[in-house]
Amino acid sequence: TQIDLGGGTPSESGPIPNSGDIVIYVHGYFGEDLIDSIDLFNGSNQATALSLALEEQGIDVPVVAGMWEAITGWGDAKDDAETAGENLARWVDNNGDAYDTITIFGHSLGSRVTLEALNGLADRSASVTSAGLLGPGVDYESVCNRYAPGIENGVEDSVYSYYSSDDDVVCLLYEAAELLFEDMDSTGLGCVGSGCVTTPENLVDVNLTGEVLGHCNYFKPSS
Repeated sequence: TQIDLGGGTPSESGPIPNSGDIVIYVHGYFGEDLIDSIDLFNGSNQATALSLALEEQGIDVPVVAGMWEAITGWGDAKDDAETAGENLARWVDNNGDAYDTITIFGHSLGSRVTLEALNGLADRSASVTSAGLLGPGVDYESVCNRYAPGIENGVEDSVYSYYSSDDDVVCLLYEAAELLFEDMDSTGLGCVGSGCVTTPENLVDVNLTGEVLGHCNYFKPSS
């Protein structure tokens, strides 16, 4: 069950619930269906894993995969994430009234999609209920400036940022990609948490260092 967030108007596939509670899971870099033979990366498979993990915690809520183009070069992928975020905001704006709650989880670069969506909802009447950033692949200061309006005004409750200094993908590869391809020194939010003097009051840093030892373990069920 998916929402295609790439390109133009968002499109749906599969039996997406039209009422009650819903979780939208947004994959990160390399999560597009074109490499669905690699189970670890496939965004639809990750959404299924999250659904199983939630069930283990006694949370019975349908999970929908938010899919977007994520197999281009690093700079283009970040641009595509921003477009996907705008489309996700459009989908929530058009459909949000049908649901009791909408929760968005963004993993890795999918956190950029999520934060862009919240920014897009900041000045609209629609909003999401809460959001979770899992190993977010965005700059650790961006939640205090660029994305602060969306965190403060695009979500009803809180935005939870889950990070781990044991996450080598964000702690090493994200920073290296920024240096090599974007010519900037950028520390990942998913490695150290937010790094600002003043953060939005509803942003909650959750330090999982020592508990989450791999980049794709945030949504991993126990069995």
